[in-house]
Amino acid sequence: MKKLLVILAAMAAVLAGCGGAATTTSDDGVTVLVTGAHSGLKDQIEEQYHDQDAFKKIWDMVYEGQKDEPAPPAVDFTKQTVVVYGLGEMKHGGFAVRVKRADATAGGFAVGILVIEPGQNCHNATMETTHPFIVATVPTSSNIAFDEVVKRDTPPCT
Repeated sequence: MKKLLVILAAMAAVLAGCGGAATTTSDDGVTVLVTGAHSGLKDQIEEQYHDQDAFKKIWDMVYEGQKDEPAPPAVDFTKQTVVVYGLGEMKHGGFAVRVKRADATAGGFAVGILVIEPGQNCHNATMETTHPFIVATVPTSSNIAFDEVVKRDTPPCT
């Protein structure tokens, strides 16, 4: 029985890493709605959404081809904007997308994205095709600018 619980816990941890509808909020007010390596976003995308109908359409695209699509979370579009950043099709795994920063600027609101790429010779990266992405809210109802995309390689694997 104990072995079964350990196996179930390990499986839950692996599945949690594949993306889900759990949310996390950072100090700068960014709430990650979902992030992962598998989505229906086949092309690179850098978009913002200001109403529930448009958000529902992109949410459906993110979950396209998946069996159990969760309902999109409720967003207060009078106070928040949904941002979506997707890398498009990658020929292997190991990529991740994060919101690096989100802050008010003189001209409105700016969002910076961090793209984490797998290091050279990393054997933990899958060889399956992936579509890494992030869907998050930022604390503004005004238009935002994606003003910075930073790529960071993980350390080379040996």
